[in-house]
Amino acid sequence: WALNLVGGSIRLYCYRRLRTLFTFELSIRRDHHLITTGVYSVVRHPSYTGAFLAAIGIALCHLTPGTWVTECSELPPGAVVPIWVVGLSIACAGLDARMRKEDRMLRDRFRTEWDAWAARIRYKIFRYTD
Repeated sequence: WALNLVGGSIRLYCYRRLRTLFTFELSIRRDHHLITTGVYSVVRHPSYTGAFLAAIGIALCHLTPGTWVTECSELPPGAVVPIWVVGLSIACAGLDARMRKEDRMLRDRFRTEWDAWAARIRYKIFRYTD
């Protein structure tokens, strides 16, 4: 549950920090500006960091011994974890594509500023893992 709390808190911070710039459909707003402080000075896509942490937390909460999924599910033993791994892999691939598109859009709009920020902040979602 701790990963759920941390991941959700990071996402909430990002929603509040970006305000109207946070959209679920990628877009550049009329009054758009590049946010490079706070958690955005650590990684370029902290909201996705939060989502990933929360997803891992949810998986751990549901896949541990004693939970309904592991004790009462109609799925054959040993099938639950591979299903979650496949689902999480698909989600990660989708997020990676979205991050690449988001970076392209922001770079096109804020060329020099984005290049300087990306040179300082090389990592997309976790430090030392890009």
